[in-house]
Amino acid sequence: MRFGPALAEKRRKPMHGRELVKQALEFNHPQRTPRQLWTLPWAEERYPDMFRRIQTHFPDDIAWCPNLLLDPPETVGNFHGVGIYIDEWGNAFENIKEGIIGKVKQPFLRSWDDVERLRFPRGRLTVDVDQVNASCRQTHQFVITSAPIRPFETLQFLRGSQNLFIDLALEPPDLYPLLNRLHQFFLEEFEAWARTDVNALVFQDDWGSQTNLLISPHAWRQHFKPLYKDYADLAHRHGKYAFMHSDGHADR
Repeated sequence: MRFGPALAEKRRKPMHGRELVKQALEFNHPQRTPRQLWTLPWAEERYPDMFRRIQTHFPDDIAWCPNLLLDPPETVGNFHGVGIYIDEWGNAFENIKEGIIGKVKQPFLRSWDDVERLRFPRGRLTVDVDQVNASCRQTHQFVITSAPIRPFETLQFLRGSQNLFIDLALEPPDLYPLLNRLHQFFLEEFEAWARTDVNALVFQDDWGSQTNLLISPHAWRQHFKPLYKDYADLAHRHGKYAFMHSDGHADR
């Protein structure tokens, strides 16, 4: 079998992660599938030798950009530590095992009467462009944002999962105005990140259980799909790639 000069050259020279990921995203014959070992601290703490061996033999092609902010919003506790962690929205998580993520036990909006007290963490918009760009220059990896842009999960944290599923069924009058406020805030946050040298903007919502989508496909398309399209369109307008992460059985 014979190859053209360009393809033969590609096969001879190992590519840096950034170019490899771009080729994969553009269906341009990458040398191999790009890699990113996406783990919680628990894995490294429990299996340090195995973790290091995997990283040595299969280094990541994709890197999270540190969430570098000039005025970070206040939180309390350790997100991955045992005990209580209070996030920048005022939700209290309880974690019973080191190195994983806890569950929200005290959502800020236990009642819709509290919605007027909700304060958006605008410190998340103070992206340190110089520091982010310096971080991007220090690596050959494909750099993606780590800002937590997740409308559905943010609603879950604010209301608690059970309350939110009831809300989605009963549609109280404050639900979708709050979702729109969150969406506009996340667009503003993405605009701040789009001014940096990161390669891709990332948004994420876990939408699947072990067997099915968490809400009806109709409700998902009506209320959430347009939000994700806005995020992807914003990324593309700024010459960035758009990544979406979701977990579970969500192929509906």
